[in-house]
Amino acid sequence: MFSSAFSGWTSPPELVTSLETLFGPWGLDVAATASTSVARSWLGPGHPVWARRDALSDEWPDWSRLADDGDAALWMNPPHADVSPWLRRAAATAEAGRTVVGLLPVRTSSAEWHEVILPRAEVVVLARRLRYGHPSGTGGSAPFSSAVVVWPGPRPSRAAARHLLTAWAADGWGTLMHAPPT
Repeated sequence: MFSSAFSGWTSPPELVTSLETLFGPWGLDVAATASTSVARSWLGPGHPVWARRDALSDEWPDWSRLADDGDAALWMNPPHADVSPWLRRAAATAEAGRTVVGLLPVRTSSAEWHEVILPRAEVVVLARRLRYGHPSGTGGSAPFSSAVVVWPGPRPSRAAARHLLTAWAADGWGTLMHAPPT
C-alpha cells in the first residue's frame, strides 16, 4: 500500500521517459537516492558527497548550479508528506534560470498551490492515478491525484513549455490546468 510516510517511492518510469522527450535528459534529480534517481546527478540521502545529501540545504538558494548540464531541466519528485519547501526551492531555481519539472500530489486547497504553483508554473493534472515503484519491486497505486508542474526557466520559455505540455496532455496524459500569463 502507498504511504507518504515512506519516502523511497520511485517516479513512474513511463511518465519520466515521456517527459524526457519534451525536456531532454534531466540535469539533476533534486529529491532522490542512488536507486531512485532518474538523472546521472542527484541530491538526497546517502549521496557519497556529504553536501549533496540535503537538497534543501542553505548552502544553495536554488539548484541551478548543481546540475551536470548548464541548460538541462531538473527533475523533482519530492517526499509527498511536506512538499512546501520543495515548491519554494523549485520556484527560486526557475527564477535563477533553470526549468524544474515536478511530480506532485494535487492539493489545490493548500496555500502553496495558490502562492507558489498557480502564479508561476504550468500544471498538467494527470488523467489517472499513478503507480509508483518501490525499491522491493512491489510498488502501488497512489491514493491521490497527481500533477506534473513545470516552473519554466528561460529555455523553454513559458510559451514553449505551454505548447509542449498542451500537446503532451492531449496525448492522453491529462489536462493543462493552468497557464500563467506570458
